[in-house]
Parts: sequence; C-alpha cells; structure tokens
Amino acid sequence: MNPLPLHFPELTRDQLNCCETRLEAVEQWLQHLPLAHPPASAEKLNTLLQEFNQLRLLPPRRLEWLDKIAPVAVHTLGELDQGPHLHQEGELSQQLQEQLAQSYKRCINDLLALRDQLPTPILARSLLASLHAALLHGGALILRACKLSVAAPEYSWPELNLLYHIASQSRLQHKKIQQQQPNTCEAAYLQVVLLGLIQAETLRPDELQQLWPLLASWAALVQILPADAPERLFQVVTNNGWQPQRSQPLEQQPTERDLGLNTLALTSQLSEHLQQGNDPLGNRLIQHLLACLGEPQERSSPRVASSGDIQLALGLRSVHYHLNNRQPFETLIAGQNFKVNTQNNPFIKEDQPDPWASAPDAVENKSIGTLAIIELDTEVSTSVENALDRRYPIHQLQLVNTSATGYCLLWPGQAPPQLRTGELIALQERTGTPWQPGMIRWIRDVKEGQQLGIERLGGRLQPCAIKPVIKIGPPADYLPGFLLPELKVLGVPASVITPLLPFKEGQKVEVSSKPQGVQRARLAELLSSPGEFQQFSLENIGHDDLRSFGLIS
Repeated sequence: MNPLPLHFPELTRDQLNCCETRLEAVEQWLQHLPLAHPPASAEKLNTLLQEFNQLRLLPPRRLEWLDKIAPVAVHTLGELDQGPHLHQEGELSQQLQEQLAQSYKRCINDLLALRDQLPTPILARSLLASLHAALLHGGALILRACKLSVAAPEYSWPELNLLYHIASQSRLQHKKIQQQQPNTCEAAYLQVVLLGLIQAETLRPDELQQLWPLLASWAALVQILPADAPERLFQVVTNNGWQPQRSQPLEQQPTERDLGLNTLALTSQLSEHLQQGNDPLGNRLIQHLLACLGEPQERSSPRVASSGDIQLALGLRSVHYHLNNRQPFETLIAGQNFKVNTQNNPFIKEDQPDPWASAPDAVENKSIGTLAIIELDTEVSTSVENALDRRYPIHQLQLVNTSATGYCLLWPGQAPPQLRTGELIALQERTGTPWQPGMIRWIRDVKEGQQLGIERLGGRLQPCAIKPVIKIGPPADYLPGFLLPELKVLGVPASVITPLLPFKEGQKVEVSSKPQGVQRARLAELLSSPGEFQQFSLENIGHDDLRSFGLIS
C-alpha cells in the first residue's frame, strides 16, 4: 500500500534480473551500456529501473543507488532528446523519465513512513534530495509533452502540487540543493507552473527549449499567495486538477494545497527588457510572455515596431509542401497504392521458390518484395524539385511590427491574387529555422504595397492527406490537411485542419500520414472556420484509435 497518493509500483522483489543485487554490480552493468546508441541504452535502463522500483531497499540505500543510476539515465535522455526521430524517441524518453520520477517518489513515500526511525539530519537531507529530483523529473515530463506532443502521465499536475506541498510542510521548499537553477524545490515547482501558464501549445519546440531554463530563474519573481488572496492573478486549485490557470471565483473553500500566484514582479522585469530591446528572446516572444503572465487587458498584445525580412509560404497547399520537407502532397498517399496482400498470393510470397529465377535478366532484378528499386535520373529529380519550388514559392516580406499573437508584415509591390483574408500561411524568421503556421487576419493597401495582419497558430502541424468516406458512388480524392496532436496535460484536444470543401461536422474521414499509414476518424466539432480552411476536433470510430495517429496517449 502507498501511504501517499503517488504513483509507483509495489515492492515485490528481493533481487534484480539484469545483474547481481549489489551496487558494485550495478555500476559495472552501467559501464557496459551501449551509450553510443541511446535508444538501446534507454531500453536497458528502463528495464533496470522497472525492477529497481520494485526492489525492497531502505530509502537511504535506494538514494545511494540512484546517485549512480540517475546521471547515466539523464545523459541518455539528453541524447534521445536530440535524436533524429523526436516523436518516437520522445515516447521512449517519457517512459524512462517516468521510471526515474517513480524511483524518487518511492523514496519520499518510504522516508515519510520511517520518519520516526531515521535520524533527523539523514531524513531532512534525503527528503530534500528526493523531493527536488521528483519535481525536476515531473517537470521534464510536462516539458517534453509540450515540445514533442507526446503523452505525459494524467496525474502529473496533482502529483507535482503534492510534492511541493510536502516540501512546504517540511519547511524544505527554500533549501538550496545545488548551484544550478532550479536550485530549490519551490523553483523546480514554479518552473513547470510557469510553463503551464504561457500557452506552451502555441510555441515552437525551440522556443520552449530556450525558455525552460529562464522559467527556473524567474521563479524567484513569482509570489505565492493563499488561493483566495484578492491580489492573485493565477491559481492552482483542486477543482481544476491543480493545473495552473488564470484566477477565477472559487467554487468552494480552498484546501491547504490550493495556491494563488502573483506575477507582477516578473512582468515588470520583462517589460523593462522589452523597452531596452536586443534581448535574446526577441520582442515577439517577450510580448507573448507579457500577454500570458500579466494582468488581463482589453488588448493584451501591444504592438512593437520591428524591422527585417521574413519568409512566407502562402496557401494551404504551399504550407503543406514546405512543412512536409518540400515533398509533394502525393507522397503521403502514393504508398497505399503499393500495399499488396501477400498472405494468399503464391507469386509474391517470400518463402516460395521463384519460377523465373533462371531467366536471363534475373540477375539484374533488385526486387524488395512488392516493388523493385528504380534508379532515378538525378537531373530529372532535380527538375521536378525545381518545378515544385516554382509552384510553391517562398515570398520575402518585411516586418512592420510584432505582438504576442502575430505580426504586421509588408508585402511590397503587387501581391498575387490568392492573397486574401482567412488564408493559411507559414512563416520562417530565418532560413533553416522551423516554419510557424499562421493565418491572414486583415489586409490593407499602403503606398509601398499591402500590409498584412498575421495571427500565429499554435500546435505542431503534421502534414497529412484527408478525404471524406463516401458510402455511395465513386470514392473521393485525397486533399492536403494537417493533424494537430492532443496536449492533454494542457487541455488541448486532437484536431485536424482541412480545406473548406467537402468537409463538415460529423463526417467520417480517412486520414493518411507518415509513418502511421491510413486510419479513419470522425470530424467531431468545428473549432474554427476563418475563411479559407477549417479546423475540426477528432474522435475515434470503430476499431481505429487516435493513438495510431500518434495524436493521443
């Protein structure tokens, strides 16, 4: 039984399977990990920690073992987070990080259960180390969920709040444990609380990575108050599952775990940085933070004059092309035409002898099952790419001003006819940086050309092909679209962006994407229809599951 409402496994083991149950043996095992191959190391560490978390050990001894295991696991997590297949490796990272968090939560639970039997100095030192580490790993789970749209445990916010409450009750929340930020339990908790307040779903992964260490250093500027304090701007309360939110009237008497927050000191400092200019964060990101963390205003996104060039892709198909790594839309649907059922086909079953093996040209056949390898002429391939680049050009525009929610841009000279309000666009601040999706809110003529009001769109847009499921008549053609993964930890549902026609609420659709393949879903609710595209929430139908899209946990 777990005395505390924390998630970790029961103690059922007296020894490990992967090595001898001695610290020296574990150290030797760690030295032989394939660190040059992070996914393999992560799998092995995951297995070790699963067994370790069920091992019967006294908490000081468990912490001693963790002092050896955790640095190797954290190093492996850092390597995975920089890997080429971020979503796939992100899920593996989440599993390993959750195992680490469970290790420290088990220490906290057992330390408190034995608090009357342990010397006070050992109890305080061990509890502080365990609480700080559990808060760090719990926060890292939410950060990775926001960056990569992978799942974080549903109990993340309640457990983080409970861990901070234990630290406060033990008067350990302000005790420094290290030089590097976050250096206290309170800083570690407020770092992830601030992440929950800045609309992380609207920020790019590189922006979140840039902000994460700063949020820890800004924790000292956040004032923690009673949940019903009139000067609170935000609250962390029971009826919202302890997820941070802007202050609202309380529906019930606050509990001892409920908190109020005031961020005026932080926003005052951010405003000074904005006025000084040349901050590494940039004007737009600082404005975004001010809008999220400041007092609510009628216009929460003041404009700041800006200059410089910015690149723009115009229209749903063009945005699709560039977000799909300059691959034509057809690449998302061509693969399904070559799927062949080999189960009952004797001519292409791999374990059958080939009756044509002795043919004169058989030596040259480089068949890989259902489709032979075709060597493409490089010049032809390049000409196709050039044609697609001409069809979906990148336009150079000029910055006029920025705000937390978007940009004002100048399109110099004559604009193309497809430039219209409600159109989907993508922006790139510098060549090589990620594309940021957006939408044209307004257009006005000026002497130099046209000015555009651009609203930034949140979420990670995953290019897909989508078509309605038609029961009677010929099948519909696929059209370009975008999947937006669910961010359950921030309350953001899974959704899809489609062209205006022929999609509507309640319709069953077939979605083809990489690497998930073809799945079916229902367009549940129309979330927005700004003019030239629509956004619907998605729901499961039949045996298909949004998990197969990589959209939900």
